[in-house]
Amino acid sequence: MSSFLAGRGSGKSFATSLYLANKFFNSKKNCIYLREFMVNTDTSIIPQFLDQTDVLKLRRYFKIKHGEIENLNGCKLYFKGFKSSSNDADSNLKSIPHLETVLIEEATEVSEKDFDKLNLSVRDKDSHPKIILCLNPSFKKHWIYQRFFEDKNIEYNFNGIVDDTLYIHTTYFDNIKNLDESFKKEAEETKNVNILKYNNLFLGMWNDENRNALWSNELLTLAKDFKQCDDHFESKYYLGIDIAVSTNQDSDETALTLVEKNNNEFYVLDCLHGKFTPEQWANKCKELRMKYRNLKVSIEKNQGGNLIEDTLRHVGITTNFELVTATKSKILRAEDILILYEQKRVHHTKVFPQLEQEMLTYSGDPKEKSPNCLDSLVWSLKAASQKATSNSLYME
Repeated sequence: MSSFLAGRGSGKSFATSLYLANKFFNSKKNCIYLREFMVNTDTSIIPQFLDQTDVLKLRRYFKIKHGEIENLNGCKLYFKGFKSSSNDADSNLKSIPHLETVLIEEATEVSEKDFDKLNLSVRDKDSHPKIILCLNPSFKKHWIYQRFFEDKNIEYNFNGIVDDTLYIHTTYFDNIKNLDESFKKEAEETKNVNILKYNNLFLGMWNDENRNALWSNELLTLAKDFKQCDDHFESKYYLGIDIAVSTNQDSDETALTLVEKNNNEFYVLDCLHGKFTPEQWANKCKELRMKYRNLKVSIEKNQGGNLIEDTLRHVGITTNFELVTATKSKILRAEDILILYEQKRVHHTKVFPQLEQEMLTYSGDPKEKSPNCLDSLVWSLKAASQKATSNSLYME
């Protein structure tokens, strides 16, 4: 087995994709690219994989089919979510014979129970595939740390072989020539403000739990059940938006978090974030409004209420939105939403790396970078959980 531990910006996904493509090219057995939650394989994951591996000039030797790639030997590279609709990892994978390589992306999202099921289901008398765990480290309570690092006395930055496991550790310093200046600046700013966050995100170190953060790893794990709403007929949808002041190289990101409410349960459907221009975030808002009926939009207006309203109206959104005023601190606003998590009424329908990182690390320290995704989650859940009002403008 291989463990590929890396910090942000290290190029680990690119490197593991190259390895898998090269391995699969002449393989006479099947391979699988696996994530806990996999969507849009044909329009997103497979094209991204092929783009990353174009440096090997192998695309012309592959046949692209629905959810899989076939090589010249007739063997297949499958792209699958770890769990099937039955929420059973074994049932989704045991039908794939003769596996040579299993690559698990974002391996920290996989439970130990499901990993053990996978490990047993992909092995037979003729096949003992190499399993690659590709991950950004999370907390020391995680089973991967305890099983493959703590129990074997392995340091986080070890490179080498112990027993049957190959350890590879890399950071953005190993990929520095391919990174832009804004990334390097963000890393240095994080280092100056929050050294623990820097060590975890950028140096790939396992974290002790931040006791000052509102969300514990245990509480967030309970919400990450990937539960979907069964019947959308009675559902209502809420979009919280946290807007950055500017869109230059040094500005914060704008974040949009979409929540579905049904029978007093809340489902986090998506979290989009980036350095969006006003037109870009407004158009994303419009796209979601077209997809989800009766979508209510909540936007913090502290950064310019009139401008925000004009931007929405410019793209055709004239109703069912509210401009909210932040009168409490970010940490106090988040405390109101924490209660919903403690009541086990919030469900994350997929993995949200940036949002979850902010939930587990933000402590309210004025020196910390603004948690844009967390803020947008707060606004959407606040709107979803409050009683309906007759005003289009809600004042906190």
